Amino acid sequence: MKTIPCTFFVSSLLFSLATFADDLKATPLPQLGADSETVTVSGLSSGGAMAVQYGVAYSSEVKGVGVIAGIPYDCVNVLSFDPKDPFASLTSISRAFHCMEKGADVDSLLAITRKREKERHIDDISNLANQKIWLFSGTEDPTVKPVTMKAVNEYYKQVNSGDNITFVDTIPAGHAFVTDEFGNGCNTTKSPYINNCNYDSAGEMLSWIVGPLDKEAPRKPGKLLRFDQRPFVDSTLASMDEQGFVFVPDSCTKEKGCKVHVAFHGCQQNKDTLGDEFAKEVGLNEWADANNIIVLYPQAKTRLLLNPKGCWDWWGYTRPDYSYKSGLQMKAVNNMVKHLLKNPDAS
Repeated sequence: MKTIPCTFFVSSLLFSLATFADDLKATPLPQLGADSETVTVSGLSSGGAMAVQYGVAYSSEVKGVGVIAGIPYDCVNVLSFDPKDPFASLTSISRAFHCMEKGADVDSLLAITRKREKERHIDDISNLANQKIWLFSGTEDPTVKPVTMKAVNEYYKQVNSGDNITFVDTIPAGHAFVTDEFGNGCNTTKSPYINNCNYDSAGEMLSWIVGPLDKEAPRKPGKLLRFDQRPFVDSTLASMDEQGFVFVPDSCTKEKGCKVHVAFHGCQQNKDTLGDEFAKEVGLNEWADANNIIVLYPQAKTRLLLNPKGCWDWWGYTRPDYSYKSGLQMKAVNNMVKHLLKNPDAS
């Protein structure tokens, strides 16, 4: 009989203790009495797809959407509805790759959005007319091709009104969240998927979807907190981490009415993979601190077979209703947002 070295048990015990200690660091998500009229969302890659989904499904609650290398709303299911499409009979993951490479026909995207609205799976799409939309596509992105973001842009042009859309598509960036001082070389595509392109996408995006920003840093800086996500998640099938991050300006701990921004990480940028690097380094917190913006960083969970890269669900690995308001991840994040909006002084 093969014996197992004592060091195995010691290592396992130390890992369990470290995990337990890590769990103890998480605090409850605070109720901060934030302003429900100022909720905005953004994301990179699968996070960009999630930002689109969330902004469409909860359009009555979302003021603005920022999308970096994202995917059109419900693109995977658009492909499955066309019997002449050569990809229609393939698995959802194959159709997902097709979406990243080629996007989808805008008329089909609008048709499925109206279908979801008619079935009452999402809010009234007329709400999309007034959302502020900021889109970014790196010219050197090999993962989500520029043509896909062009489809996202065309989609929003059909449902939005006026001059509410900004599309940045001239920067030679790889597949990454672009900053003006941190990360890999601009045209690279590798972990942590944060690139220094001498372009402040966080500031540019927030100034568009939130409004004019104050650049002056506060005297007392805010804090990035680790919070317990479990009270907001209905099922382990959601593939969400036990913990998430939230940045809270000091001013928002003392006064009600702060804005809320939800930042969705991309694949391989979650807590399992990068810890809090995405939440610390993309540049959102500095602008949030100076402008009374609470930044929620929900975290997807890495699962060996189900979700090996810790992506947000935009192709159906959780449940078929992933893009609806009832979707496990969508509902969990909405629960978190509503918690931040609650007045802690209310009985």
